[in-house]
Amino acid sequence: MVPLDEEALSILRRPAELAQRAQSRYVFWSPQGPGRTENKERPIGIVRKAHDAAIVRAGIEDFRLYDLRHTFATRAAQK
Repeated sequence: MVPLDEEALSILRRPAELAQRAQSRYVFWSPQGPGRTENKERPIGIVRKAHDAAIVRAGIEDFRLYDLRHTFATRAAQK
């Protein structure tokens, strides 16, 4: 179970509204790249650069891209 507050629940209950406001059919899309113009129908294929940049901006040290996946798998196996 994942506990959610009222704000998170209200967001999840509004999928039609969120879909109308979406800029693309993808949650994460890439408008930039060599030789490309803004293309909202192209998903981000590799997230490592974005993850690494977010970690630097957040001031977090020693946190790899797959640490959360490992933590989830460990806790799921423990349950």
